[in-house]
This record gives sequence, structure tokens and C-alpha cells, in this order.
Amino acid sequence: MPRHFIDTSSYSAEELLKIVDLAVAIDDAINCGVYPQLLAHKNIGMLFEHRSTRTNISFRTAASQLGGNAQFYDASSIQFGAHEDHKDTAENMSALLDALVLRIGSHETLEALASYSSVPVINALTDLNHPTQELSDLLTILDAKDPNKELKDLKLVFVGDGTQICASAILVAAKFGMHFVHYGPKDAALPDKFLNLAREEAQKSGAVLEHSQDRESVKGADFLYTDVLYGTYSDEKDPSEYLDRFLPDYQINKELLDYAGDQCKVLHCLPANRGEEITAEVLDSDRTLSMQQTLNRLKITRALLVYLIGQDEVDEEKAQEPLNRIRELLSDK
Repeated sequence: MPRHFIDTSSYSAEELLKIVDLAVAIDDAINCGVYPQLLAHKNIGMLFEHRSTRTNISFRTAASQLGGNAQFYDASSIQFGAHEDHKDTAENMSALLDALVLRIGSHETLEALASYSSVPVINALTDLNHPTQELSDLLTILDAKDPNKELKDLKLVFVGDGTQICASAILVAAKFGMHFVHYGPKDAALPDKFLNLAREEAQKSGAVLEHSQDRESVKGADFLYTDVLYGTYSDEKDPSEYLDRFLPDYQINKELLDYAGDQCKVLHCLPANRGEEITAEVLDSDRTLSMQQTLNRLKITRALLVYLIGQDEVDEEKAQEPLNRIRELLSDK
């Protein structure tokens, strides 16, 4: 049974920190001019139903840097959902590839595909969550937090809609014992399915989880986080349909950031709608960590691929007999 990365609930806090440490170690090697070929001859299939900038580029770049190959397909370029059952698609793709990276509209569909796959499946965003972003944010928080604080001492406030990014933020906070506040309208709450996962993690870690409409809940935050207000890619709305629900109260602007305190930094994984969930003034300020989040996406993507399908250098002694046979067959061409 392959090890999938569909959400982080099946990974311990220690294991997630190990992947983060691996990301840092690989990046250190690259910064010294050495690109360890830990994905040599590995082929990664990327099936995306929705647009992607940072996730798409990160997986392609990560595979190339470490000696692998990432193949990109949109849903219209293969038989996915057309003349072929999901079972057949997953079984055949996994027979030809070493890992599947899926950005699928329905989380249930992704889980079904994973159940039929013989290779690791990585969730690159569904309508429920975005776990690769979650790991990237963990690395960003570790890099940017007050060095005198541990993860369990941090307060993370998510401002706005209960999107997939909010879902991933609450899970990383719950896993590591943070104080998490979803500061947003009551009708923007996360789905119960995901809240229950987070509550289970919080019981083990001692995390505090809140959903509040009280501005006071923002005060003292170490990080304010936000995401687009229109929800999932498959359910994008006209701004006139959602802005009245969130503005002006649930927007990260200079006033809210100042209210949180001088210690507070801002997370936004992008894309951003300037003037909606966050103002351009804050997004472009030195208190916002969006570029660090982008760079950390690549670091985490490299580490995750290596963790799931990576290998050490090929031991040619084990393959000496077939290699000699190959040379013999090619010698008389």
C-alpha cells in the first residue's frame, strides 16, 4: 500500500518536522551548488483540473532539479472523466508513473483515485484542503516566528472565508498546539468534517481553536493569514455576491494589522485580490511573507517528493548483469 499525502492527519508532528528538516537540508545542498539526484529516473504525473501557478511550477522545478521528470496533464488532455472510469485512470497512470500529483475539484474524487493507485498520491488542492501549502506555511512560520517562542506559544489568526487554506491553517495549528482563531462571519465556518479532524489533533496537542466575530480576538496574533474570498476555483463568484459579507470587518489592512500588534506578520499564499481580502499596502509591505511562502513551496515540494519516492544513488553492482546484457545487445547495432 503506497504512502499518500492527502492530508496531514495521517502524519505525526514529528514526521512533518522531519520533512521540513529534509527541505532545509536539500536547499542547503543546492545553495552549495550541488543538486542531489534523489529523483533520478522518477516520473511524476500531474493531473490538474484547475489553474495553478506556484504549485504547478514548484512540482515541475523540483522534479527537474533533483533528476526526475514531471508530466503535466489537464483533464481534457487524457481520458479522465470522459470515456474512462476513475478506477481505470488511476490504475493505469500509477502503472506508468512513480507518483501522482492531483489538483482535483472534489476531495472525494481524489480519495477514490488514491484508493486505486499503486503509487503515492499527493493532494495539490481540492475543495477541502491544500496540504502542500500547509507544510510550506509550517516552514515559513518556523523561519519567521519569534525565536524565543515555540510553536505551541504562537497565535495564528485566519481572517475571512473558510477556504481550503483556512482548513489547512487550522490543521497545522492544531497539530502543533497553537492558538488558532478563525476571524470571520458565522456562515463562513469550515466544514464539520475538517473541524472534527482539527479538534482531534487539538485534543492531543493542547491547541486552542476558535471561530470569532470579535475584533478583540485578533489582538496579540503572531501571524494574520488570509485567502481569496470567493471560495473554490470551481465555484468562483462575482465580487458583488460576497464582498458585503466580509468587508470592511474581515479584511487585512493596516488598521487591523496595527490592532494585532507590532509583533504580527502576515501570510497570504496567493493569488491575491488586492483591495478585497487584503490591501495592496499590506500585501506589499515588509511585514507580509508571501514571497517567502512561494520560495518555501519549492523547498517543501522537493522534500515531499524525495520523502515519498526518492532514492539514494543507483547501485550499479546490483544491476551489473542486465547492464552488461544491454551493452552486448547494443554493441552490434
